[in-house]
Amino acid sequence: MPETRVPLKDPMFAALLAFLVPGLGHFYQRRVFKGMLYALMVHSANDVAVAIAEKVAGSTEGFVQLMNEKAKQLGMNSTVFNSVHGLPPSTGQQHDVTTARDFSILCREIVMKHPEALTYTSTRTRPFRPGVPGKTVVMQNHNHLVGTLEGCDGLKTGYIYAGGFCIAVTAQRDSRRVIAVVLGSVDRKVRDKKASELVAKGFAALPPVAVHHAGANTQTPAPQKPALKK
Repeated sequence: MPETRVPLKDPMFAALLAFLVPGLGHFYQRRVFKGMLYALMVHSANDVAVAIAEKVAGSTEGFVQLMNEKAKQLGMNSTVFNSVHGLPPSTGQQHDVTTARDFSILCREIVMKHPEALTYTSTRTRPFRPGVPGKTVVMQNHNHLVGTLEGCDGLKTGYIYAGGFCIAVTAQRDSRRVIAVVLGSVDRKVRDKKASELVAKGFAALPPVAVHHAGANTQTPAPQKPALKK
C-alpha cells in the first residue's frame, strides 16, 4: 500500500463534515497540518481526524479503506475499522473492532517506523489558536501517565460507553521500550493503574541493561523491538 505524505506546513481547510463532529472545530479557517496533528493527538479532536482523513484520502470512506488495508498488512487479523475517529456509530454503521494484541502491533509499527509521532503524544499541554483573543484553547493530554509514569511518552487514550476506558501506553527507560494496551476498563483510574502495572511487568521481563566498567571494551547494543504487554 503506497504511503501518502502531507507536509507539516501544509495549510488545511476543514470541510463542513469535520465541523459536524465534536472536537475543536467551529471555524472555517486554514490550519497548519502540524498544529492539527497536535489537536488530534493531544486533545483527541475528532473533527481534526475527519479533516485529515479527507486531506489524505479524499474522503473518510477512502481513509477507512486505507486503515483496513494497513491493518491487514500488519497482521491485525481481528481488527476492522469503520470510522476515522472511533466515536459511537451512527444508525446503520458498525463499531470499530480490535483486540489488545492487534492494537499493540499497530503501536509498535508507529514507534519503530515513525518515532516522530512521540513528539505529539508526549506533549502534556499545548495552545491551539495561540494569539487569537477569546479563541485560544489550551489543550490537555488525556493520557495522564505522560509526566507521571517513568519514561512514558505516549501513546493514546480512548473512551466510548460500549468500549469502556482504553489506553495504549509506551515508555522508554535506557535503551529499552515497552508497549502496553488496556481495553474496556470501568474508569480512568483503574485503566491507568493496570497500564502502569503492565509496563512495570514488561520492563521486569526484559534482560537487564549491561553495565560496563571504565576501560572495558564496550559495544552499544542494537535497539530491540518494544516488548508488548496486553
